[in-house]
Amino acid sequence: MSRTKNGAGLGVMLLLGLTASGAWAEEPSLPTGSQALHGLQLAGTVEGASQQLTGAVFENSLTKKQTAYRIGDLVDGATIVEIKRQQVVLKRGEELVVVRITGGSPGQAAGEPAKSAPDAAIQVPAGDSQQARQFVISKVIPPYDPRVEKLKTVIPRNDVHHFIDNFQSQLKDEEPLLVTTSLGPAVSVAGIDPEIRRSLRLESTDLIVGISGMGVDSLDRFRQILDMLGGNRVIIFNMAVLRGEVIQPMYYAVQ
Repeated sequence: MSRTKNGAGLGVMLLLGLTASGAWAEEPSLPTGSQALHGLQLAGTVEGASQQLTGAVFENSLTKKQTAYRIGDLVDGATIVEIKRQQVVLKRGEELVVVRITGGSPGQAAGEPAKSAPDAAIQVPAGDSQQARQFVISKVIPPYDPRVEKLKTVIPRNDVHHFIDNFQSQLKDEEPLLVTTSLGPAVSVAGIDPEIRRSLRLESTDLIVGISGMGVDSLDRFRQILDMLGGNRVIIFNMAVLRGEVIQPMYYAVQ
């Protein structure tokens, strides 16, 4: 049965079309149906590792209300059969049409892919900071696939312990670690030993938003996360790092 869903959840999932593999999807050789929908425009797409993680957001051109849809949903009487990078394939009767995102970055033609951010970086979603935070943290949790394997950094366990010790010393000295961002509180790595930062591929201006699916929303919460990382059983972990205007996923294997 087809279904239509409210866009509250996927509304913040506008990654400017970033695919799960970090690559641009090939455009199908189907006609573009610019008038396929009445009063609706494609606002964003999310192409995930599974159908459940894949979605599209359409905006009503009059009310500006955004609604999220998945494959199989009905949009203005047409069925979504495929969701790709910045485009949706619809089936109306026997006809297949492609609806693409209009606009884009300055100097970018409609329907033309924007430049990909390096290393699978995720554009920071607009909207409610708590929802946006939970979304970007969930995107960083690695589905254990080849993409994550390629991005994974192997680090010595001693470096993890030094990383934790640096933070614990700052907490003990009551140094200001939390920084307010568009995603809520985040932890600055500026005070971490430069050699340890390099080992973890971190920059001095990076801000940690989440670690292994847990948001860093208070110092008490951060202490709990550090205690967890300090356990010798931890062999993999990841971080959602705010770097400039994007979230940089960081994946680590501890040896």
